[in-house]
Amino acid sequence: MFGGFTFIHDGAGTTREDEHDGRKVVGLEYEAYEPMAHSEFTKLCADIRACWPSVTHICVHHRLGWVEVGEASVAMAISSPHRHDGQQAIQHCISQLKANLPIWKKEVYDTQEVTWKENAECLWSAKGTLQPVTSSSTENNK
Repeated sequence: MFGGFTFIHDGAGTTREDEHDGRKVVGLEYEAYEPMAHSEFTKLCADIRACWPSVTHICVHHRLGWVEVGEASVAMAISSPHRHDGQQAIQHCISQLKANLPIWKKEVYDTQEVTWKENAECLWSAKGTLQPVTSSSTENNK
């Protein structure tokens, strides 16, 4: 730690302007099973603190409802006295958020059509390839 300085690492997930089958994405609409989402956020923060004990503060927010292209869907900030720990914790946070939180999105197109999107990282999706990360399995990544 340099003179009591704490590193703050932040990240934001911004809605991209994608195109599918000639239709332009104009926004996303998020839904969640909120009691379970709150529980999973709590578990995620506890896991981060177990993996990186030097982390001093964690703030994570995922929007629900309408999110226009160019706006942030996810915002997070993690502070720690060591830059490397904070950077790893941010990466872990976003990958585990995508894998474990019961938040669903549908893409809304310029044609007013909508499509529910499956998150490939999600553990319960047909495409899910991530395995849950626990504090013991992240020890090798430090």
